[in-house]
Amino acid sequence: MINAGRSFSGLERNCVFLNPGNLPEAGSRFVNISGASGLDFEDDARALAPVDWDHDGDLDLWISNRNAPRLRFLRNETPSKETRWIAFRLSGDGSDCNRDAIGARVELHSSNIPALRSIRTLRAGEGFLSQGSKWIHFGLGIKGRPEKVTVHWPDRARTVEEFDGLSENHRYLLVKGSGKAVVQPARDESLQLVPSPPKPLPPDRAARIPLATLFPKPSLSLNDYSGRPVRIGSGKPLLLNLWATWCAPCLSELEEFTSHAQEIRDAGLEVVALSVDSLGEQQGNPRATLAKMRWPFPAAEATGQTISVLQDYHNALIALNRPLPLPVSFLFDEEGRLSVIYKGPTTPKVVLQDLNHSSGSLEQRWIRAAPLAGTSLQDEIIRKRALTIESIVHFRNGRAREQARDLSGALYHYEAALSHRPDFAEGHKRMGNLQLQRKNLRAALEHYQQAATTEPDDPSTQFALGDTYRLLREPDQAALAYREVLRINPTHLNTQVRLADVLYEGGHLDEAIATARQALAQATEQNNQPIVRILEERIRSYQP
Repeated sequence: MINAGRSFSGLERNCVFLNPGNLPEAGSRFVNISGASGLDFEDDARALAPVDWDHDGDLDLWISNRNAPRLRFLRNETPSKETRWIAFRLSGDGSDCNRDAIGARVELHSSNIPALRSIRTLRAGEGFLSQGSKWIHFGLGIKGRPEKVTVHWPDRARTVEEFDGLSENHRYLLVKGSGKAVVQPARDESLQLVPSPPKPLPPDRAARIPLATLFPKPSLSLNDYSGRPVRIGSGKPLLLNLWATWCAPCLSELEEFTSHAQEIRDAGLEVVALSVDSLGEQQGNPRATLAKMRWPFPAAEATGQTISVLQDYHNALIALNRPLPLPVSFLFDEEGRLSVIYKGPTTPKVVLQDLNHSSGSLEQRWIRAAPLAGTSLQDEIIRKRALTIESIVHFRNGRAREQARDLSGALYHYEAALSHRPDFAEGHKRMGNLQLQRKNLRAALEHYQQAATTEPDDPSTQFALGDTYRLLREPDQAALAYREVLRINPTHLNTQVRLADVLYEGGHLDEAIATARQALAQATEQNNQPIVRILEERIRSYQP
């Protein structure tokens, strides 16, 4: 649903509820103040972070959204004379209590209302996709007067400490073990924040999408108007441009490419114009249109299969799965890997600058693909996480290509997944299955061995390992693998049958008969008649 551009919340407005405490009028229920608060935007909001951003004693709000505006800052304009508050910053000792005192429970007591007690817990983050300040902020209302604050420190001894000498409208630092609340100075500078309505960027009919994850060349069967096949990955970069005679931006784009034909040829770029006229209700004469503008490159008719393949590539790489627009162009590198997608019109200058985008490392492509200039964080944890994500992306697309019976595409993705994560057991299993289909038994065996090394207690891997050894006519090795399956699942009948067979093939006649009889007893007890018949036949054939 999200990939299709929809939202869980749709046009539902933001909601704000007020806790009225013990007011009898509220009837022990929250009060809906969404409209009165001014926060009931029709945004697809996701995260909310309260913080006293301007240090005036009341909490302001940062809100982030899935749609535009991606970020809102809502300044609390409560008059300062009406604002009564107190705030605390906690500091642990760093030994038996963490220095930020995450997990501490803070209780604020009022001097003039003994029964009034406010409680807050200091957390590392609250809410979805958000984290507020580590300052613990209490609003005092009209009557509250701060007397003391009790801190339950997050240490093994569950230390409880009281701090007194408090005054309203101040910030205090509470250091574990000090017993003294230290006033913190207010921030010197004043923030000159000017309110303004959000100004969404005007819609753009063009999008350049450089890809960090490279996909293999698609399985397309196309011939140009002269009958020559359109070859992707023939040693030169290739731009496939989808257009139609009734699409004015398409025609302008083709004319610009025509005017830069020599520059394009000098750069070694091949361009193919694929007309979609034959696929829609509005059908023109693409050959005549191209001849009139003196189109200097090959041209062909796009088929339904062409559009389907390119749409699948688009959907696998781009989160928003919308139908392909016109014009749309796909840039493939000299190896046939999809490098850049241009939705809407593009220019020869932009395409020529992108010819080397697919080169370099994954990190370099990530930086080039970023919408804003910058650098990447050089941290080993982040690097490993990025490689894991890239491996998962390739693995998922490998499974998709496998289900579509595109074995070469599946092989490409599984190999890419394993290049980023060599210990990926499920990736090795899938590669083993593919190599088995291609009759590459030794390659299949190597991948199953890798998977078994990473996950030795996976019975399906050990079973596949046994089958592969058997195909290689190595019955003793197959028996070892089947025994591993039975170690994990002692009652697996199919494995017992196979173990009996390979024991017989390895010349271990008595052991084969004993294994088959043991399996026969289990199959009889389970009333599994097909297996019973198989085992009875096996035992007869084993006996001299």
